[in-house]
Amino acid sequence: HDRVYVTRVTGEAFKTFAEYTERVTLLRSRVWSCAFTGKGGMTYEEALQSEKQSAKLLDKFPETYTKAVLEFVQNSTLRLDDLVGTMYNLFGHRLMPGEEVTISSPGLMGGATFPCRVLRATQGEAPSAIQSGGEVKYEVAFEADGAEQRAWVSEAEFERKRAPFSKAVLRRWLLEQATVTSHPKSVSHVMWAVKDAVAEEHGLPASKLGEFLAQVPKRALASVQAPALAKRHKSQGGLPAPAGEPKTPLADLSNMENVAEKMSQEEGRFRQGSLKLACFKVLRDAGASGLAITELARQLTERGLRDMDGDKHSYSKLYSALNSDYAFVWVSRGVFAIRLLAQVGAEAPLTGPQPGKAAGAGE
Repeated sequence: HDRVYVTRVTGEAFKTFAEYTERVTLLRSRVWSCAFTGKGGMTYEEALQSEKQSAKLLDKFPETYTKAVLEFVQNSTLRLDDLVGTMYNLFGHRLMPGEEVTISSPGLMGGATFPCRVLRATQGEAPSAIQSGGEVKYEVAFEADGAEQRAWVSEAEFERKRAPFSKAVLRRWLLEQATVTSHPKSVSHVMWAVKDAVAEEHGLPASKLGEFLAQVPKRALASVQAPALAKRHKSQGGLPAPAGEPKTPLADLSNMENVAEKMSQEEGRFRQGSLKLACFKVLRDAGASGLAITELARQLTERGLRDMDGDKHSYSKLYSALNSDYAFVWVSRGVFAIRLLAQVGAEAPLTGPQPGKAAGAGE
């Protein structure tokens, strides 16, 4: 029998020890992230355990928010992080019918604090619990003198120790209830669809995923909003934006000549001999679909652009270089592409290697 080498964590079998050690090195590198919580900087095994542990977060999502959140998710075109952030800000300070809270109102129960149940909300003449802006009043029910009483109270009269859910809980629950699909022509365009059984149970509007996939997205980066600047650090005034992030609207990329010109400008930003330039050359030839980290490392070595010996430090440097520059975009787990190509859906290299610009050693 031929000897095979099997990885403990994934159960993959390899015929050569070199292939086996390369795979194990990657699995032990801290380049993995939890698909549900978004936490990164983990080994593959740690990320796997994190995903299993995240199932406990599902029980922390309040049932009273289920339908309202699902209605917001259905047919949303926001990316995952943007969707989670938007919903957290929108629902985090609103109350839902059926929610149990405490209030302290000067005109009720002598100003004492007492429990009540939210019946409905209104903002002007439009009943809603999720209006963004303006004061919302709520009708509540409570026990007084042995009978149920009802009253209208303002947001300021409610007492809530914490938000109904955290971003981590919302993210995990969302990925359990819905799926997100990228447009085949542009990975930057996505649409969410609540799972059929869940949508039917809650009477949600029909999914527009079919219409979304049939449409050809506009191939103009001027209409694509650049990501927000790097989050401010608690102890600092703010961290710089990723290298290469546009400060002004980008040129129209509706034709491939403009794309090629912009690609040439992007390539010219990188320092000669840097790892980022080497990655740009390889990913340029890969097109919009991009390459997995392992395949990118292999091609860098084969093309003589970089000696990626497969140790954990090499993979970490590669992962860091791709994540720190706006020119590159994460398209799926462990897979990166050039942002320009991903946004216009280009599947073929736009320019060939240019003499005198081969990447050497050094970042």
